[in-house]
Amino acid sequence: MPPEKAAAASSGGVPTTHLGKEAAAGAASSGEIPQKKATPSSGGSAGSGALHGNSTSQYSEESAAGHPSKKARTASSLKIPQKHHKADISLSGGTLQKQSSEVEADTSSSGEVLHEQEHPKHFQESDPNEIVHAKEENKHVQEANHLIEQLNELGGMGEDISEEEFLAYHDKLPRIPCYIVARKLTNEELDEQDLRHALCRFRYYKYKLKEEGKEDTFDLKDVSEAECDQAFLKKQRFFRRFEEISTLDWYFHPDYCKDPSLSDYQRLVLRNYGSSEYARWTEYHEFLHSHDVEEEYVKFCEELFKKLEWMEGYLDFPRPSHKWDRISSRGALQAIKLASTTFQKITASLAYYGYFECKQSMAYDRTWYKDLDGVHFEIWCRVTEKQRCSSGGALKRDYTMERLESEYHTCTAKVPPGTEKDKAKELIAKAVKNRLNKPKTYAQYISKKIHIARVAGILPLKDSKEQCS
Repeated sequence: MPPEKAAAASSGGVPTTHLGKEAAAGAASSGEIPQKKATPSSGGSAGSGALHGNSTSQYSEESAAGHPSKKARTASSLKIPQKHHKADISLSGGTLQKQSSEVEADTSSSGEVLHEQEHPKHFQESDPNEIVHAKEENKHVQEANHLIEQLNELGGMGEDISEEEFLAYHDKLPRIPCYIVARKLTNEELDEQDLRHALCRFRYYKYKLKEEGKEDTFDLKDVSEAECDQAFLKKQRFFRRFEEISTLDWYFHPDYCKDPSLSDYQRLVLRNYGSSEYARWTEYHEFLHSHDVEEEYVKFCEELFKKLEWMEGYLDFPRPSHKWDRISSRGALQAIKLASTTFQKITASLAYYGYFECKQSMAYDRTWYKDLDGVHFEIWCRVTEKQRCSSGGALKRDYTMERLESEYHTCTAKVPPGTEKDKAKELIAKAVKNRLNKPKTYAQYISKKIHIARVAGILPLKDSKEQCS
């Protein structure tokens, strides 16, 4: 089975941009899922750079005072012992003179070079650009620290969680499960699996006919489940054609069906229509979490969205920057605390993954919905009140009534006459979201998967509407 990729929690609490399969994204990361930058709480690279420059000068001066000069050591190392002179003279006097002059020349030149290198000014000089950069970095760090202080004073804007608290929360969460295929399914187990899966496909097909009014292309409308004995199912090839021609919007993954350690719920995979319906479809179905874990993850994300509403005003911060690092880290630590104190079935990597997707979703909404629903609401105000809406200014020049007329009617179709402004704005914003094909998250993937599993008989039914005839 493909391993679950996780976003590891850094000691400083800053999530990675992208958290792998749970992570990132990020990422990203998790948007985000993160960040490969200096840890803001430690003063960033600016503080360490300034300290490094001071310590370098100090060390150089101490080294020069505590050790003999390089010139003296080099000159002494180049002296030729007398015995060697005598031996060389006896062998070839003419050659010795030439060698001796070369040695003296090398010693002299080396001495001059070393004399220049040991001059103190070469160790004390600093690049002016580096000094300016260090000052700018320190300024950014101070601004980030001031921002966090303001958030702490305001209250309800996240929490200031220490490293020790974070580690305590992190350690309470379960580890990532490991799936190892230790054996193969026996023939009897494969036969039983074929029968179960055939009935799952049949139940969901019948549900689609009844609840969604789908056309009965296989003449199964009048066939009851009681008639689906082994012989009938085998004749129907266990309804595998439903998966082969994409009759259903899900299927049992063939690789997962070979693993006896997995449940039918884990083997069930949703289709990704257009290869873009789900933001990270491959990661979602490869997680292979149990139903209990995934159901708790959905509840965790619902609560996390509420807890992280304070981040919406800071999503436009430049990246990378110390301010964004501190904001993103604050949100990630809040996600870990929430999981540790309330949703203890999910892993730390899943908590990071939920934070990353929550952050990305908020950024997407801010980019695509914020202005558009405001424009439609402004038009609605003008049409219904015949005057300028008090909550909005002049209509934006880059939008015209001609371009928006069709979309406007669609987005305001469900706003009845006489609706209050706040309710109308809410309905229009919801209609705008439905119009845009926003990629679905892991939590949305899970919600649909659980619904299918209940209808197909993999999980117990909760709602009478999910019953199939």
